[in-house]
Amino acid sequence: MNLTYSGSLNFKSSAAGNTITTAGKTILFQSSFDGAGGEWILQDAFTATNNDIFVNRGNLNTNGQYGKVPKVAFNQRSYTKFNSRLFNY
Repeated sequence: MNLTYSGSLNFKSSAAGNTITTAGKTILFQSSFDGAGGEWILQDAFTATNNDIFVNRGNLNTNGQYGKVPKVAFNQRSYTKFNSRLFNY
């Protein structure tokens, strides 16, 4: 997989069960998750060493995967399930 996109990644969905696979690639810009009732499940490590993750609405499930990001920001309408491995920087 080639990752050449150089803009923000905006994951938007109101459905549960969305999966994210980065295939070992580092996310180059900020990422956001947004969608009432939406759920995103990591399938492998999520690395964004220079950029933050914003969870606006919906659920982000780390699914036991490793994450490396400077900051994860939440608002009151979001939920993140950190299980078995922590996000760190």
